[in-house]
Amino acid sequence: MAESPSNKKRKGLILKETRESKGIDLMSVHEVTKIPMDVLRAIEEGYQVRTLSPFYVKGFMKMYAQYLGVNISDIIEDYHQEVLPPPVSERKPDPKPAPPIKEIIPQDKQQRIFKVIGVVFILFLVGRMVGCMINKKKSPEQKKESVKAEEKKNTDSKKAADKKNTEKASKETKPEAVTPSKKEEAKPPAAPSQQPKSQAAALKVKQPVKKVKAVNLTIRSKQKVWLQVKVDGNVVFQSTLQKGNTETWQADDVIELSGRNISNLEFELNGKLLGRLGRADRKARRVEISKDGLTVKQ
Repeated sequence: MAESPSNKKRKGLILKETRESKGIDLMSVHEVTKIPMDVLRAIEEGYQVRTLSPFYVKGFMKMYAQYLGVNISDIIEDYHQEVLPPPVSERKPDPKPAPPIKEIIPQDKQQRIFKVIGVVFILFLVGRMVGCMINKKKSPEQKKESVKAEEKKNTDSKKAADKKNTEKASKETKPEAVTPSKKEEAKPPAAPSQQPKSQAAALKVKQPVKKVKAVNLTIRSKQKVWLQVKVDGNVVFQSTLQKGNTETWQADDVIELSGRNISNLEFELNGKLLGRLGRADRKARRVEISKDGLTVKQ
């Protein structure tokens, strides 16, 4: 159920009176809580911000009340602090014991496996015994020939290594004389190269400078107003503002407002509250706002 404007104004008045009693200005609240200035003024005065949903407005009111130390229940009627349930300890089930080997492999298959393993082991032993017997039956002449062949192989490899070492030593002892050419003699010594720039300087990129608008205008509607807005000559808004709505525009040079019942608007320029038009300008139908101030055009 939506709250009535009078109820919102009363709650905003509580926050405003608490802030003023503590001697805190609205700009300090904005800098700490990061709540926009137009939203802070709308909360205190009971206005409705057209671009914000009630969910965000309620969140900003909660932040504002926490900053001032005000009981949130006095500001937000349906606020209730969440109570978390006690943690539930999860009990893991006991792991199921692994079945014994007898259950996995039947007994008759176990006997077959043992028999196959035994046969393979016996064949391995027989093969080793046959190999030993064949080695023993070799004649002494064959043994001598094998020994001589191995010795010859070792001597040949040793001779090749010695020959390679002697060739390498002869090359090292007789270096070739290199005579520099005339061009090389006449060539001047190379100048030392310049040191490269640091990597940080090479990778340094200029960051774009964000342009700040010269005119920052915020209006609040006290009554129903039909309005057309031009920013630097371009139409950016053309509609009816309901009572309590707030709008903000930015321009480089000038913002022009035209319409009916402009005297029902409250102006704020670059964070400074200008208020409403005077009695003499209540029938004005066009207003120009620049960085220098507000000008009424009849």
